[in-house]
Amino acid sequence: MKRFSIIIACLFAALLLPSPRTNADGATNPKSQWMRTGQYGVMIRFLGDDLTDWNTRVNAFNVNDFASQMHDAGAAWVILTLGGPSGYFCSPNAAYTQAISALPGAKCSTRDLPMELGDALAKQNIRLILSLPIRAPSYDPAIVKALGDNNNRQPAPQAFTPKWQEILREWSQRYGARVSGWWLDEVFNTEGFADPEKPANWKTIADALRAGNHDTLIACNAGHLDAFKKIMRYQDFTAGERTAFDATPLSHPADDDIQWHLVSFLGKSPAPPTAPANPTTG
Repeated sequence: MKRFSIIIACLFAALLLPSPRTNADGATNPKSQWMRTGQYGVMIRFLGDDLTDWNTRVNAFNVNDFASQMHDAGAAWVILTLGGPSGYFCSPNAAYTQAISALPGAKCSTRDLPMELGDALAKQNIRLILSLPIRAPSYDPAIVKALGDNNNRQPAPQAFTPKWQEILREWSQRYGARVSGWWLDEVFNTEGFADPEKPANWKTIADALRAGNHDTLIACNAGHLDAFKKIMRYQDFTAGERTAFDATPLSHPADDDIQWHLVSFLGKSPAPPTAPANPTTG
């Protein structure tokens, strides 16, 4: 008989099915064991749309206090938004800055928040997962154009994909084992990544995400209707985004052999899109 475990999040909550993920030969894959053992984590949306306010927020984030709060809450991991559709990220990235012809600090914070947060969480034996869109920041047409992308409901152009995977690779190599997973958002159209003969495809994207940590887990969020689908073959767990606790591993089983995982906000609605300067779990 299968057992279910519950994951609770600050802005979102999730359920895990602790049955082991298996390889093609049936052997247990240990990569996702820490999720099944840890059972629950916290996901926060930490986003911005104004440079002055954004750097102020990032600089005010007290990573040690937050890590202590997560420890007290019993969280086994934290999912942090590295960035979102506005194009603002809470970490420097030279490849991104160069690709959009921006000055350092113009879109990326001058502080490397994931680096500091990853270290603070590690002291509490808590893992870090980062979240960001798989496509160019859709709220900024100038960035979309500079990166060679188009509407994220259309196939990703090959002019865009190599640039984006190098941006992902820079972050992955910098953070290494500090990052245990990637939660890719806005995976609405997969055609541009599907052809393995193209220079940039799902494998090259996955390789970029795992450049710093071979055991990094990957989830692809294609929206509420596809919350438990295996979007690409290199995916390890379901994004599981839902608007309520209305699903279980029995009612909405995961595709193939990936880890079942539900994400939903606590309460009647999600929290505001930007987090306070000193986020808490309250």
